[in-house]
Amino acid sequence: MIKVNYDINTNKVIGFDKNIEPFIEITEEERRQPIKKKYGYYAVEDNHLVVKYRVPTPQEVLAD
Repeated sequence: MIKVNYDINTNKVIGFDKNIEPFIEITEEERRQPIKKKYGYYAVEDNHLVVKYRVPTPQEVLAD
């Protein structure tokens, strides 16, 4: 099992296998979920690891 550490306020994942709270435990298979889009990120929802996507800022769109 792998620890998934996340920010309690945003639910964004901040690290894996660190000795900090809060965390959930997942399998290696769950950890290998691909992030298919450029602005994707891992988050924890209902004690599950999920991939979420955000809208890029206008500055990021111009830089792309």
